[in-house]
Amino acid sequence: MSQNDSSAAASGGPHSTGPDELRKRLIEIEEELAQIFYELVHKRRNSTGVDGKTPDNSALDLSLHLGNPEVKSAAAVASFLEAQLKRQAEEVADRSAVFPTGKVYCHWCRSFECPHSEPSTPRQAFAGYSPTGQPEWIELTSILLQRKDPRIDLLHSRNPATLTLVQSGRELANEQLPTYGKRSGVYRILGQMTVGYLSAGLDSRRAENHYALSLQAVQA
Repeated sequence: MSQNDSSAAASGGPHSTGPDELRKRLIEIEEELAQIFYELVHKRRNSTGVDGKTPDNSALDLSLHLGNPEVKSAAAVASFLEAQLKRQAEEVADRSAVFPTGKVYCHWCRSFECPHSEPSTPRQAFAGYSPTGQPEWIELTSILLQRKDPRIDLLHSRNPATLTLVQSGRELANEQLPTYGKRSGVYRILGQMTVGYLSAGLDSRRAENHYALSLQAVQA
């Protein structure tokens, strides 16, 4: 070892490493980051109650702020890397979310599996969120009455018509408070089309055979 190398080692300065050793260290760091990242993805899913398909790999855009290890700082520096990993893990979790058919996300319970997430009768349609983020289910007839829709008489004619109602996400979330998911990245309704009443039985005139069908465009 040369005199200069001995001085550097004695002073605790950076030591030189060969290309193979450097590559090995970087691979270990990348594997550790991947482990932390996908733990954050699962943590996001656990907190929102929304399952999804975890991608095989994720391309991340990270900005590193590296302090000089030779310079000791008394003050603890906030982890820029942690904030970036957390934000991008939440984005990956939300983009890969899988929504169950026939249910609406309940922001109050943070779940698709609570009693609020689906209608209690087939004639009900999603009418919007309550201030606390609970889905509200109302019969299609009542929704049309509240809106003073002039077509409502067509539902009760001798030959009932099938009506279509289109609503914006803004209307459906009008009463919802921001604290309870109004601008949530987990489940945000862009628009909804409700069709009804459709008939599931042989006798289309019987109310128990009627159901309303809603189709939603959701941003996640």
